[in-house]
Amino acid sequence: TAGRPKTECKPLAGYADWTELCRQPLLWLGCADPACSVFEAMTDDPDRGTLDRLLTTWLKVFGKTPAMVRDAIKYASVFNEEIQEFGEVLREIAGERGEINRRKLGWWIRRNSGRIVNGRRFVRASGHRSAEAWQIEVIESVSPVLSVSDPQAGKSVNYDLEM
Repeated sequence: TAGRPKTECKPLAGYADWTELCRQPLLWLGCADPACSVFEAMTDDPDRGTLDRLLTTWLKVFGKTPAMVRDAIKYASVFNEEIQEFGEVLREIAGERGEINRRKLGWWIRRNSGRIVNGRRFVRASGHRSAEAWQIEVIESVSPVLSVSDPQAGKSVNYDLEM
């Protein structure tokens, strides 16, 4: 009878049909957002913060140039205040007995490759190498924040869209 009214809500990637058929009616009825726990879990994810730090520092060290894990470890061993955080992040991810475990670091990057954080992600570099090379890809089309006007509150509400 109401004509399927829409409520402004943070999008949940890959669940457009579910949002349309299940979530929207519940929100319109004034029920709690059933996707709220998903968004809370995303913000509480410790790997997300670590990945963000690694992507940021990797970009400072290598830019968008492909680099292998062994190159990253080599740079991390050079004492330079500008890249000190890079070494700290690598040790946090793969530190073992005072050293950075190359296999563990490679596995961690592989497991998190393709995951977008703040508009960046690790991708496997193309080309023929004896080992995998990684590079940072900047995703221009992903907006990190969606601003939506809330007429009831008389203000704009910002939503973090990245997962």
